[in-house]
Amino acid sequence: MEAVNASRPDVIGKLPQLQNMVKRDPVGYRTEFLMQLRHFESEYQLFLLQPTKESAHFGALVSFLSHVAKCYPKEMAAFPEQIIGLLRDNYLVLEPELRKTLVQSLMLLRNRGLVDAITLLKLFFELFRCPDKRLRELLYKHIVSDIRQLNATSRNVKVNKALQNFLFEMLKDESEHAAIKSLQRSVNVIVTACTRKNTKLLVMALSFFLGIDDDILEDEEKQKKEKKALVAVDFHAHSKKTKKRQRDTLQALIKNKRARKREIDFMATFPAIEMLNDPQSVAERQLKLLKSCTERFEVKLLMMNFIGRVLGFHKLVVLPFYPLLQRYLQSHQQNVTAILAYLVQSCHDEIPPEELLPIVKSIAHNFVTERCSSEVIAVGINSLRELFRRAPLLLECEGIDVLVSDLIQYNRARDKTIVMAARGVLNLIRDVHPALLKRKDRGKFHNDAAKPHRFGELVASEGVDGADLLAEAEAAGRFDGEDNKDGWEVASSTSEDNSEDEWVDLPPQIEQKDRLDARRILTPLDFERIEMLKKERDAALKDPKSRSKRKAEEDAAKASSDATKVNPTDLEGYSKKKRLTQEERLFLIKRAAC
Repeated sequence: MEAVNASRPDVIGKLPQLQNMVKRDPVGYRTEFLMQLRHFESEYQLFLLQPTKESAHFGALVSFLSHVAKCYPKEMAAFPEQIIGLLRDNYLVLEPELRKTLVQSLMLLRNRGLVDAITLLKLFFELFRCPDKRLRELLYKHIVSDIRQLNATSRNVKVNKALQNFLFEMLKDESEHAAIKSLQRSVNVIVTACTRKNTKLLVMALSFFLGIDDDILEDEEKQKKEKKALVAVDFHAHSKKTKKRQRDTLQALIKNKRARKREIDFMATFPAIEMLNDPQSVAERQLKLLKSCTERFEVKLLMMNFIGRVLGFHKLVVLPFYPLLQRYLQSHQQNVTAILAYLVQSCHDEIPPEELLPIVKSIAHNFVTERCSSEVIAVGINSLRELFRRAPLLLECEGIDVLVSDLIQYNRARDKTIVMAARGVLNLIRDVHPALLKRKDRGKFHNDAAKPHRFGELVASEGVDGADLLAEAEAAGRFDGEDNKDGWEVASSTSEDNSEDEWVDLPPQIEQKDRLDARRILTPLDFERIEMLKKERDAALKDPKSRSKRKAEEDAAKASSDATKVNPTDLEGYSKKKRLTQEERLFLIKRAAC
């Protein structure tokens, strides 16, 4: 039979011509179509007996029938199920080219609406187990495109839920190839992949939660080439302003703005960590896996980052995590700045300060010493500052006042990097615990009563925080000229209930202040004004002469950012650009010319 199939190139060559004719005149070429359909049926039955054989004619018949299936929907009703069954039962033993032809035929039928989406997507998920990289790439592109089309106009709940259920079963398998969607149910399915033994699956799951798009397996030089540098903007300050020059300047500014947004935006585009159902058990399982992990150090860093982010966001207490990180707190340690960032983002005010005190002493001993370079000292001081900011009760521990005094002494250092780091610590202590400072270091504008809250103390606010600021601003007529742009109207709340029920003796109410939020319902516009007034108040308390607009915008950006996430470059602080040597300049010139 193989000889017969191999000796029919004339038939294979005529099928594309017949396909064109059938599409033009389905009724006139119905007889020829039925003849090819009967050929397919006989070939299909023979092929089921020997699925490992090569059959170019069978693949050509499948391709022909999939192209003309829309012209004869009644006769081709069973055709998709036959191909699906053949692939599901024999995809591991099929010849690669024939397997690819069958998959492409099903994709064509799906695009023309002849195959159900759920049935076909389940099959394609199963085909990810096939050891064929090109086929997996083809399947991945189709799955992403098909799901995007299904949810283009509105969310297809039925298909999404069916895929989620099937995905959960797929993740229990040892196969490393799977595709996922970012819904709340899917997030808690994906988190199960964070404890898998398969390295690729583990890295993919951790990168999803951390919002990392870069592949850590790629070469470092390749990443540098792909990173787009900022364009030098020519404002033509000393030349004639033509329309073309103005257009070029505007385009360069827009390009720079987008590039800076990509670099500065360190936030995850999807807050998957927020949607974990049981973050405590997730962090504990991940820590257990980290302790016994024998993978590369880059994978361990991903696991540290994930654990630290979960602990910081959900304010969890997993105390064994901190002694584990303490082993890596050495100035010569690889990626020590990243490890310090993961440590800082895992800290919060609900961790007992005595558990973090060994960490503070280790950083001070290994980083903030005279034997270290200026960059290392700056990283150590900045790390301690962030620890004090997130866990202020550390300032109440015994011996911390001596450490704070030593850190502030670096304010007189010669290196600008160290000076700026020390000033950051000084400004923080002024706001949080000025009693630790000498009178001359407290500054002119500070709150003498400022002190960290006791461990576990809950500070409850009465009413809406900042409502008094809004009342004062409205009384001063600050917002009189502004319209109510949000369209809210405050209706009267008088009661029409005139029931004559029995009298009930109520206890006397405690007299409260006449608050604005108690008199009327605050609208979204009111809350925006309150946030603006609070920022102005904080800036005025720090400096009555008011600060620059740039500083206010930076404070607003920090307030709106994710406080649990720490960028390792923020711990490095200011770094002076050193002059390049002749060899370094030549290397940069040659690399730019390539």
